[in-house]
Amino acid sequence: MRCGDTTRGQFDLTAICLRDMLPISFRFFFAAQLIAYVIYLNPTSVAQHQCSGTSYLNVTHAKQFLTTPLYGSSNYPPKMNCYFVLKAEPNNRILVELLDVDLEAQLFRSCIDYVAFHEGNQAELIPPFLSFCGMLKNRQVTSRTHMLTIHFFSDEVVEARGVKLTYEAVSHGECDTGWLSREDGMCLRHVETQPKVGWADAQVHATSSLFSNVLYL
Repeated sequence: MRCGDTTRGQFDLTAICLRDMLPISFRFFFAAQLIAYVIYLNPTSVAQHQCSGTSYLNVTHAKQFLTTPLYGSSNYPPKMNCYFVLKAEPNNRILVELLDVDLEAQLFRSCIDYVAFHEGNQAELIPPFLSFCGMLKNRQVTSRTHMLTIHFFSDEVVEARGVKLTYEAVSHGECDTGWLSREDGMCLRHVETQPKVGWADAQVHATSSLFSNVLYL
């Protein structure tokens, strides 16, 4: 790489030669540093790969979109670990529709890469009430309160298309026919399956048929 040359990539590197920029009296002082590299970050490229920390999103009655990094152009990156805290008005609930989920498949019924949902805004302290991996489309998740946290996570290997979802605020009204109402605003319905199924299969049935979540009592 010669003086003034620039290489392109995720980082743009430009070589600057100090030899001709400094007075003669300073050349020997900088003899060991004749060439310095100035790194210019490409904001668009870096931002697309980032999925860490916590972001806060305001939820309104207008439908908004959220995806994993690089969705639609490439597989999601490894080592995702980011949280999105969604907040609506106190008298509303948050409706999430999973339009497309394509994550690493389950291993022994455990999700390695996943999208998880936590009630409230303290996901580190509250375990998820629901998580998805593998491939699925058109599933709905509704929060119990006006706050919901979405967690994207992936390990170091096996990436796929990722997740595309929408979120919006919905009015919190009365429960539908056949559902019981609690004082905290939760709607309950007792369902028995034949034959009996485990928690994971019960959750799949609840989300796909009843658009609800399994509750442990």
